Amino acid sequence: MQRRTFVAGVAGATAALSGCISTLNDFRTASRSGSRTYDVDAGTSLHVLNRTGSVTAERHDGETVTLDFEIEGPSSDAVEAVSVTDSHEDGELQLEVEPGDSSADRDTSVSMTVQYPDSVFVSRLRTRSGSIDADVSGIEDGAEIESTNGSVDAALASGLDAAVTATTTNGSVTVHDLELDSSSTSATEVSGTLGDGSKSLTLRTENGSIDLRALSD
Repeated sequence: MQRRTFVAGVAGATAALSGCISTLNDFRTASRSGSRTYDVDAGTSLHVLNRTGSVTAERHDGETVTLDFEIEGPSSDAVEAVSVTDSHEDGELQLEVEPGDSSADRDTSVSMTVQYPDSVFVSRLRTRSGSIDADVSGIEDGAEIESTNGSVDAALASGLDAAVTATTTNGSVTVHDLELDSSSTSATEVSGTLGDGSKSLTLRTENGSIDLRALSD
């Protein structure tokens, strides 16, 4: 198993880090940014787990997975206490934010942008507080895209084979230019099938809206 924080090394990945102290807003005055690149095999499943902050997953034409992140917080100590860890084992790449223990550390937020090739399958994208914007060209069965407090914007490939369910508690679900067979629609839930529906994809948020659209070729 390969696992690290943002200050450690790992085989098959490269990292570049930069940090700065700046005035961001009334309570977030420090920031740190970083980037990494991962060599992955075709069929690797992708897990991105954030706490507070946005998650963006974009497909690209390369053969690697790249991660760019920015940590913001009330002090440099709070920012330094946050870890962005990764593990790459048994065909799974997991990228996860781990906050520090103090209340100041928990006031940090992390924005994560991941770019991945079509040969990598989305398994789980999650944040507790923040938006998710995802290109979904392939999935593992049981894939989940979830925010507790934030919107979910997902572009689904037309060739995806998935039984899709999108649900919000406080918000709306909207579908644009996406053909879902046998669809069921209400103000807060949409379900339907893409392709033969051999896998399942669940999108949900408690507080926020969900927007589904077709992924451009």
